[in-house]
Amino acid sequence: MIVAKTTITIAQGLMLALGIVCAWIALPPDSALLRPMQWLLLLEVVAVGGFVAVQLGGVMGAGGRLLARFGMPLAAAGGAALDDSLGGFYRRSPSRLARSIGFHFFGWVVSALETYLILMLLGLEVSLPTTMVIEAASTAVRFATFMVPGSLGVLEGGHVAVFVALGLTGAAALSFSLVRRIREAAWVGVGFIVLAALSRSAAPAPAA
Repeated sequence: MIVAKTTITIAQGLMLALGIVCAWIALPPDSALLRPMQWLLLLEVVAVGGFVAVQLGGVMGAGGRLLARFGMPLAAAGGAALDDSLGGFYRRSPSRLARSIGFHFFGWVVSALETYLILMLLGLEVSLPTTMVIEAASTAVRFATFMVPGSLGVLEGGHVAVFVALGLTGAAALSFSLVRRIREAAWVGVGFIVLAALSRSAAPAPAA
């Protein structure tokens, strides 16, 4: 799970970098959107670099040893095993790491195509580079506001700022955000239905 979270965050950074390139193409040089996106990319690079350094620096084992001093002896062994597992994966499985990053990045690009489809159905004529900028900015806002559950409210405000900077309206931004939230809620509902079905099939049979 730690490696997966790392690769998805790296892919977010790559998506933001692609969005910045698209912003250079689609926006005027003095656009108010370019500088915040560049700062967010720098923040993401620093954060991801620090996260990887922590994983490779044996911090989990050190934390486990600290917990062992407070009466949790199993924590030291668990932290050391986690350090060995993470270090071994990064050293011995670079191709798997690269494939994970690549598939996550492909997922972000497909999300940009979803953005293009939603805006087209809302009656907005936008180019593919513009939708790439919108999706890249959305991922950056999600990264910067990870402490807010679902980025509720913050993401909508970010969409309004991005849409206005792109020459669109705030109403269009809120309509787009609403469609996205409905889609997310629908997927959550599907997930609960599948979970309930799996739980029912995995339940032990009653004793005779």
